[in-house]
Amino acid sequence: MALRRRRVGMNVNRRDIVWPMTIPWLPILRQAIAAQGSGPLIVSLATVDSAGEPQVRSVVVRRVTDDGELRITSDARGGKHEQIVRHPTAAVCAWFAGTREQFRFSGTVRIAAPDSPDRSAIWSKLSSATRATFFWPAPGTPKAQSEAFIESSDAPLPPASFELLQLRPISVEHLLLTEHPHCRTRWTLRETWAVEAMNP
Repeated sequence: MALRRRRVGMNVNRRDIVWPMTIPWLPILRQAIAAQGSGPLIVSLATVDSAGEPQVRSVVVRRVTDDGELRITSDARGGKHEQIVRHPTAAVCAWFAGTREQFRFSGTVRIAAPDSPDRSAIWSKLSSATRATFFWPAPGTPKAQSEAFIESSDAPLPPASFELLQLRPISVEHLLLTEHPHCRTRWTLRETWAVEAMNP
């Protein structure tokens, strides 16, 4: 079955977007990100805790690589770290209100090495206010005095609390609500990406 070509937002210049052709869902995701504009890509990240219970929170995807990895910054002192070390799989859901589409990712998660060039590069692009949060008291612990929460930091190097999560999807679903009926597609990574059109 031939998949329908999704509509392109009027504010997106297709010639300005570099689209690797080896990962079939990546051009669609990048098109949605471009149509969203300059705001951050905020997604829901779900992990599993030591009791087997799901835990979900909103995080910022700082980068989508050409090989389809999602790069997410995290505080190494928070619950996500231990959960990923124990069970290095996760699910991510992204909703783009402007284009009325949803992406669901599931896959394996690695924590970038402290000397990772990508970790340093992403740190250098953070605002001073965001950098400051990694020098705050550990998240999830009893509330500290207000003076412990600095407002900004120009630290050139990331502290140990700053970690970079690298999620490599093995399953991706795309739901487009502007079609009738809604268009739902799933890609599954085997030796290559297999595609399946699904009921919404």
